[in-house]
Amino acid sequence: MARLILRNVPKEIVDALAARAKRHGRSLEDEHRMLLKENLFRRKRRLLEDVFADLEELDRKGAVAFQDTPPPGDGPAG
Repeated sequence: MARLILRNVPKEIVDALAARAKRHGRSLEDEHRMLLKENLFRRKRRLLEDVFADLEELDRKGAVAFQDTPPPGDGPAG
């Protein structure tokens, strides 16, 4: 297995990693390894809130219209 050396890591990051390792019952090294594995090999998924934010932006630009949203000028206020 390869060896990875990480230098100049801010104390608050090390402290957060140590707290997370403790919560999961792992060593600092094991927790670091797990975080790398989880984040490098997980399927690429967008958070639902990001998808909604993108859709709202497209709606504001008039690039998309939702079924329950009348096109600009067609609604009661238009």
